[in-house]
Parts: sequence; structure tokens; C-alpha cells
Amino acid sequence: MFAIDHQSPRRWIDETSLKRRCTVFATHGHEKSLLFKGSITCASHPTCHLRNYVIRGKNSLLRLGLLIEIAKQPIDEVAKLSFVRKPFVRAGIAGLILALLASSFVIQSNRASAVSRGPVVVSLTWDDGRSSQAGSTAIQQSRGFPATYYVNSGMVGSSGYYLTKPQLDEIAAGGNEIGGHTRRHENLTKITPEEASATICNDRNQIMSWYGSQAGNSFAYPFGASNTAVEQITKDCGYASARSVSGVVSPYACTGCPPSETIPPTNPYRLRTPGASVSNKTTLADLQFQVENASVTGGGWVILVLHSLGVPTDSLSIDPVLYGEFLDWLKARQDVTVRTVGDVIANGVPTATTTSTSPATSQVTTTTTTTAPPPPIPMSITNAGLEANVDGNPVSDCWLRGYARTNTATWNRTSGSHSGSWAEEVSITEFTNGDRKLVPVLDGGTANGGCAPSVDPDSSYRLGSWYRSTADTRFVVFLRDSAGAWRYWRTGPWINSSPNWSEAFYETGRLPAGTTAISFGLALSTVGTLATDDYSLSRITLPPAPPPAEVDAVVRNSSLEADADSNGVPDCWLPAGFGTNTYAYSRVSDAHSGLWGEKLTVTSFTSGDRKMVQTIDKAQSLGGCAPDAVPGTSYTLAAWYHSDANVKLVAYYLDAGGTWRWWTSANVGAPTSTWAKASMTTPPIPAGATALSFGIGLASTGTVVTDDYSVTIAP
Repeated sequence: MFAIDHQSPRRWIDETSLKRRCTVFATHGHEKSLLFKGSITCASHPTCHLRNYVIRGKNSLLRLGLLIEIAKQPIDEVAKLSFVRKPFVRAGIAGLILALLASSFVIQSNRASAVSRGPVVVSLTWDDGRSSQAGSTAIQQSRGFPATYYVNSGMVGSSGYYLTKPQLDEIAAGGNEIGGHTRRHENLTKITPEEASATICNDRNQIMSWYGSQAGNSFAYPFGASNTAVEQITKDCGYASARSVSGVVSPYACTGCPPSETIPPTNPYRLRTPGASVSNKTTLADLQFQVENASVTGGGWVILVLHSLGVPTDSLSIDPVLYGEFLDWLKARQDVTVRTVGDVIANGVPTATTTSTSPATSQVTTTTTTTAPPPPIPMSITNAGLEANVDGNPVSDCWLRGYARTNTATWNRTSGSHSGSWAEEVSITEFTNGDRKLVPVLDGGTANGGCAPSVDPDSSYRLGSWYRSTADTRFVVFLRDSAGAWRYWRTGPWINSSPNWSEAFYETGRLPAGTTAISFGLALSTVGTLATDDYSLSRITLPPAPPPAEVDAVVRNSSLEADADSNGVPDCWLPAGFGTNTYAYSRVSDAHSGLWGEKLTVTSFTSGDRKMVQTIDKAQSLGGCAPDAVPGTSYTLAAWYHSDANVKLVAYYLDAGGTWRWWTSANVGAPTSTWAKASMTTPPIPAGATALSFGIGLASTGTVVTDDYSVTIAP
């Protein structure tokens, strides 16, 4: 039994200001053990569910999760919490919380409270491909559980610290998911975008060449380090999700975080996990807490982060016996399923929420189902296996031996094929620059009786080919536009060389509007030999394309799309402000049109303001970014925004002496959760003005996202 002795108790709880001094102790028989003294506060008013109870003790601040629903109910001077399972044996806060969470308990009062539970999905994820993980599969398989293994493909078999390729093969063959973790565990926020793209995409291509397309769905950020740009790169490489290492409450970290990840997740490219990885200090009670806390808050997704198994010298190691005990505990629960990350992302999960009334005499159940995204649709490629050569020339029918720039090469139609009788092989003996590749003939497309596959521009395509090579290779893609012209489009990430036949894939992303056909192939760009065979192509259905960026001819980079230096600030724009306040800017994929918007968050405010304005340089007519201005002219300045606070428009002008001066400002928009257009018509710009600059921002705490700025001459 647990009891809370309230000091200075009140008969009724005020649901808008629930704060009670209390002493919490545990009793066993006639013995009573003091756990802590402190105050207990309901942080979720006005509804005052005990969802966010915060217990403050001598050295503790913990969010307990939804334990009991309280709504202005009378409470005794001593509110006793009773549980029906065995008393906890682990002293301290985590044991207390687990015992509270894991138990069926009531507040003894004049009215009974309700407890809402829901189903929980647990994903067991192992990072880095460490050699000790080889022992995890037997423990999991004996309970019928799969897991997700995020591996650094460049480190596999590199030393005794890492899994060997045969060990990884065995893990994959056991029904587990293999995911990406970069080639060599690079911190993606500390390298260039080009380097990040290379290590993420190349890692994905490598593990897909080993284990097929199912290995290209799930990714985990090394060190949990990511930002908006890294998330976009991960998405562009073709992953369906990416996992972080924080964002969910745990007994010792992230106390203000939610109890679990949602299904579907709010952001699949920043999957949230408990605030601390499993370590040699993690107890069974800690692991059970994560599941119980999700269960009593309506259910959710608990993604556990593990690294090593049974390595006493590794602080991130879990004891095998403890791991087995936890899995046994999971297996015994009827409300818990264990699934891989890729499975949850692809298929969602039926969710049921059951609410028990007082007393438990009736039950209301609602069920929702998340529909899996459509799978890639295979398409045919003429002579994909390179078998046909009707005219008897050296080249397989419907294929072109392409080249670029300066190199010396020989081609060979070889019998050393992946399947069938024939493959195509190219050897570069001298190389200065350029490449050699085999691609479908650049003609009118199959829709017009040609060889190149005809395509739908509103889709993405998954390109595939079997290859063996002595050097790294990569896909090169050409597109045919609506006018019938073929143009080079893009080159994929590097794919590791392979002495044996391996399958490589590349997802193109959405094709440009007007595209009618595609041609692609693996390219050799150095001295070496590359053989290819058995090409494949699949169409991936995409959601509707975002609206095209709204472009204002007067405002440079008006839709905030360009960021040539990748510094997170749109080109020709400047974060600005004054006064005493704390703020942060970020480039976000939340956009009114196009792909990008700019987010401003002010977390504390005493004075001044914050906004983003056109760069304070010189007029566009003189090579600057600021719009030109005509003295005596009034302008309508506008931008699209959404915010949780009033927004302010501030304008400046450049005088004849080359000095920027404040011009005018006004509150132009109220809080809105949907995109709205804020605008202001200015007074006539002063005499001598040569340019203007303006922006929308905040003069209070809050968050605003802006996009699509414009300047017009007022009527």
C-alpha cells in the first residue's frame, strides 16, 4: 500500500490550482518507509486529469503519467493508493512509479476515479551493429519477438567490436529488420549536406544490396543528432522513417516529454524514444515503467534503444538475464505487441481505447486502422535481362552504351551474367573525367513504340540493377520532356564495389512536371570494370505535389526556397530584431507554397521584437537584395503566416545617404493555426529613399511560420 498524507488538506480539489503538500510513504504490514516529502501538482489544468502530476521531492522531479482522473471530487485527509499486485521491492522513485503504474489502484474517496488504458506497441532497436548483439536474437526468437538492427555498413566485419557479415546475415534471416545508421557513424550535423547525403544514401544502398528493399525503410541518426536539413536528406535518400534518441519521458530523463510515440508518428523522420538509452544501470522496473506509462495514458509506441548485450565494461550494455526477464514480462501481457520499426511505419496498428466508468459496469471501445501506403508497382523494361540481340551487333537490343567526357574504355557483351546468358561489361583503362554507362535508348518512350520506359511525372521511381564491379558505381538518370528533348537529370549516391553479383537500387523522388520517359543506368567513373544485368523499374505513388512556390517579382527569394550556402537562412533574408528576448529561427518544411518556410520562436520576452527581413544591403538595381523604392510611393507589404501569437510587420528604408532607417510598423495579424495573409499599406516612403525592406515577426513570446512575401504599389 502507498499513502499520501496531505498537509493542510482541503475537502474539495480546485481543478485550476491543484497543489498539495504531501508525504509519500510505503507500508508493508506494520512497517512504514518514508519515500519523500514534497508537493504534488496537477500540471494539466483546467481538466485536471492526473496525466501530468509532477512530484517534487528532495531531489526529484518526475512526471508520473495518467494515473487517475480527478474532477472536483471530494478527497479524504489521507488519500490511500492501493494496488493488487505484489509490493515493489526496488527502493526509490522508479520503483514507486512502476508500482503505481503497474497496479490496479483507486483513490479511496467519496467517488471512484477512472483509469484509461490502451494497447502498446514495443519496438526493440539495436544500434551500431556491435558484435555482442549476435546473442540477442536467441533471446528474442525464443519469445517470438523481432527487432530492428541499425547498422553502420562500412563497419561490418572491420574489427572484433562489430558484427561480421555472416553474423548480420543470420540476424536478417531470423525475421529481424536491418536498418541504416550511416556508413561509419558520422555525426550528421557536423558534416556538409553533401557528405551527409553520401553517407546516408550509400549506407542504404549497401544494406539493400545485401538484404533487398526491405532493408531500406528505417534509419537511426548516430548520436541522435539531426536537424531539419538532415531529416530532409534522409527522406530524399528513400528512408520511410528515422529514429532519434529522446523525446519520451523516462524515469530519469525528459521529464516534461510525452509518455510514448504516437501511431502514426507526428514526424516519422524524428521518431521519439525514451530520454535515456538502455544502459548497465537500467533496471527491470525502468523498462516496465516505459510500457506501463504508455498503457495508462491510452496506449502508444515505445521504441527502446539498445546497444550492447552482456558486456560488463560497456556502460550501454544490458544484462542478458535482465533482458530475458523483460521480454518474458512483455510476452505475458495481452495489451502489448512487439514489432519492428519498419512494420509499424508501413502498416500502422489497429488501436483500441477502453474507458471504464464508475464502477466498471460499462465499456466503450473505439477502433481505428491506419492504411499501409501502396507498395511500389513493378514496370517492364524492354530487354531488361540484356538477352535479346536480334541484329547481331555488339550491343543488347534497346540499350545504349553511353559515355561522357575524357576516358578510354572497351565494351563487351559477356556470358558471365547474373541470370540468363548475357550481361554487358565495360572496362575503363584510362581516365581523366566523365563516365561510361549502359542505359535504355533515348527515344520516344514505350508509349510511342520506343525502348525508354514511359513515366508519370507525378510519381517517384525505384531504379534497380544487378552489378559486379571493381570500383564504386552510381546511377545516372536522364529524362525526356514534353517537347521530346532528352536531358541529364541527376546522379545518385555512390554504391560500393562488389566482386560478386549484387543488386543496387535508387529512388528518384518526384519527377519534374512534363516528364514523359526515363533512361537510367549504373555508371563507371574511374579505371576499373563494371558488369550489369537484370535491370528493374517500379513506380511509387506519391501524395499530391505541394503547390508551386509563389514568386513575387519584386522580392528576391520571396518564397524562401533558395538557401545556396545551406546555412539554414533563406538567401537574401536576414534574421533581425532588438531588445531583451530569447529566440530561435529554423528553416522548416512547413510551407504555404513550395517546400520551405521560416519558423521563429520567442521563448522569453521583456522588450523589443524579432522578425526576418530582406537583407539590409543595397537596392536590387545596384546588385543587392532589397527591393527598389520610389520616393513618395505607398506600398502594400504582405506575407503568409500561421502563429500562436499576434504578428507584427516592420518596414525600413534606405535613405539617399546610404543609411537604413526605421519606417513604419503595425500589428497585422491575429493567432491562427491555418495559413493567413497579413498585409499593410504603408504611408508614402520618404523623399530620397532608394530601397525598402520589411518582415513579419513577434513582439511577444510565441511561434510564427512565414512564407511567400510580396511588395506591390498601393492603389
